[in-house]
Amino acid sequence: MRMTRRVIGALGAAALLTACAPAGPSPHDLAARAATTATSTPTAPTDSTAPGASSAASTSTPVRSPSTLPVVSAVSADDLVPTAEVLAAVAAARSVVELPADLQPALSDGSTDYEDLKVTGCAKEVRRPEAGECVYGDVNGSRLLVLLGDSHAGMWLTAIHLVALDAGWQVRMLSKAGCPSVLLDFWDRTNQRPHTDCTEYHDWAVARIDELEPDAVVITNASIGQPVTRNDNATAADWSTGLASLLDRLSAPGRRLIVLGDVPVLPAPNPDCLAANRDDIRRCGSDRDTALLGVLVEAERTAAIEADAAYVSTVNWFCTDWCGPVIADRQVFRNQYHVTATYSRYLAGALAASLRLGA
Repeated sequence: MRMTRRVIGALGAAALLTACAPAGPSPHDLAARAATTATSTPTAPTDSTAPGASSAASTSTPVRSPSTLPVVSAVSADDLVPTAEVLAAVAAARSVVELPADLQPALSDGSTDYEDLKVTGCAKEVRRPEAGECVYGDVNGSRLLVLLGDSHAGMWLTAIHLVALDAGWQVRMLSKAGCPSVLLDFWDRTNQRPHTDCTEYHDWAVARIDELEPDAVVITNASIGQPVTRNDNATAADWSTGLASLLDRLSAPGRRLIVLGDVPVLPAPNPDCLAANRDDIRRCGSDRDTALLGVLVEAERTAAIEADAAYVSTVNWFCTDWCGPVIADRQVFRNQYHVTATYSRYLAGALAASLRLGA
């Protein structure tokens, strides 16, 4: 029997910030920098039941019913931007030369435009949304979706929240920054040792999902430059195998498994490059092939198809044969490979059409 879904916990976020670069590096340098930063950033606060949690953390928090949560305005499907409009804006982005005067968010706010935490259904006193305690989307929804991954799960939270709210689904998030959810043993570059915390989190997250008994799980991760040994990053074959293992462990009768594909990578941190190239922001974009160099989208697609899971490609929401730094007057990335909350919100309609939660 499905457990009663109630809300405990509160609000918080994990976000990765990359080093600034005044000029775009070569694709090789880009992959190397992504590999260096992938596991060297702080993770989100941990749940008291999650691996590595502080012994001082509270082991008991009051259960809050949905009626005690902040009221979130309903989202109409008419408010979600249609996929065709998104694709038209992506195509038009290549002709934009000067930095738009009405850029969203403002240039100075681009690097800190994280997921919109004000529209979540979390209590305020505990900050552990990454442990699946907080309810997003429709807090009274009869169906549950779990969003699983690393910091890329966090960057999609704004869009997922709006999609679920419109479709009448609850959402829980399980994420650990710097720890992709694919079942591989990663290397901790910060401490120069096996990333055992990540491996433990994998087991914990799968068990937590079994406990939550969701109707659907959306899996999304950063795939570029993820280290598996001191000197080696995960290959496409590694990534496909690790994702296939995860999908197998998450499989359950009646449960939808959805892999949300990785995103392109820009040659330099988006806000810094735009600030340095206001008169010709095309210098901050990239051709599609370069932007996808080292991004393991085909490995993800292969694993999803073989596991009979759904695969949602995101690349066309960012690129034609060229990937722009500004689309529909919106900053696309807050660094090189994390989408701004503003652009995530803009993509909610396209994501809704792909996830088909109302079907």
